[in-house]
Amino acid sequence: MQMKSSAARLEPTHGCNRWPLPFEFHAYMGLDCQQANVSRIWRTCLFWPDVFIPSAAALRAFFGYQIPTRYVPHPVNYPDDPGMGYLLMEFIDDSQMLSNTWSTHHGDEILRANLFRDLNTIFLTLARVPLPRVGSFVIDENGYLTLSNRPLSSEIQELENGSIPIDMPRDFTYSTVDSYVVALLACHDSRMQHQPNAVTDLKDGIYQITALTMMKALFPHFFQRELRRGPFILQLTDLHPSNIFVDSNWNIKCVIDLEWAYLESYNKIREEFMHILQEQEKMLPVKEDQIPSLSTVMEQGWKTRTFWYSLCLRSPLGIHQFFYDHIQTRFAKGHVDDGDFFRINMSYWREGAIPFLHAKVKDKEKYDAQLREAFEVEV
Repeated sequence: MQMKSSAARLEPTHGCNRWPLPFEFHAYMGLDCQQANVSRIWRTCLFWPDVFIPSAAALRAFFGYQIPTRYVPHPVNYPDDPGMGYLLMEFIDDSQMLSNTWSTHHGDEILRANLFRDLNTIFLTLARVPLPRVGSFVIDENGYLTLSNRPLSSEIQELENGSIPIDMPRDFTYSTVDSYVVALLACHDSRMQHQPNAVTDLKDGIYQITALTMMKALFPHFFQRELRRGPFILQLTDLHPSNIFVDSNWNIKCVIDLEWAYLESYNKIREEFMHILQEQEKMLPVKEDQIPSLSTVMEQGWKTRTFWYSLCLRSPLGIHQFFYDHIQTRFAKGHVDDGDFFRINMSYWREGAIPFLHAKVKDKEKYDAQLREAFEVEV
């Protein structure tokens, strides 16, 4: 197996300078080591002096051409290439992972305010650059950043690693919310069909496919039609305490792992976060073609439970529990205890739903037998 990985430092992009970010983004982008290409930043290349870079970018912008990124291929030829993969690493100093201090200091309101202020700076900066479709960015061999790759989350990657077919070609993007939601729901269907241990028994299978059936029927209630064609904004889908590096005051210094570019006590923290977001939005100049503010969309999503519906879409294993706890209760709280609800709706998941579930129970029995044989233990 060939390892593909390269470390890169991402700087603020052209046209996005409302807030100069006081911290750095670090990402790992796949590069083919057999092609012997290493990503270098323009300013470190002797052939591209600092004085020429902004002039060249301004000239291209004046004539309506796309502005390249600061990343350009730099060929390196090794006489004795072993044909092995490589890993570029970078040391991040004067900061530590947020996870190191989160458990002991998450109750400190001052530290939380500093953290939320910087997080909101990130979100609002990204929101200032509207995108035409749902996908992910790639940097081509000429150094141009293009939105031409499928939207890839860590959950999708895990399904593919588990040999679950995902009908998302690498060069496929989505121009509407509806088409993307349908594609994600199809991923959940595929997991149910192809994962040998997808269900534990018949009751569990009925529980799961009923949730999937209702998720398909209800999704128009959770997304605003006026925003179904965008504009879309970039999201950091793997933003957790171990990917955020902070100083002693919880000011963000660095964010890593951008390749995945989501209760009463929870709601209290959420409201605190939203208050800071709204305060920072007031600092922004108002555009004539202003779309709904980020805080407005997020607050509406919380009230209508779109937050939970989106979480369902992103969680292959948690979709069913999230549905019954947070989605179904919006429409009919008592149906979770109504056997007729499951008996009727499960049949609409696909033709032959019951024979399918009986076959899945058999698959689980075979899976357990193979597991016992492989590890010589009782399952």
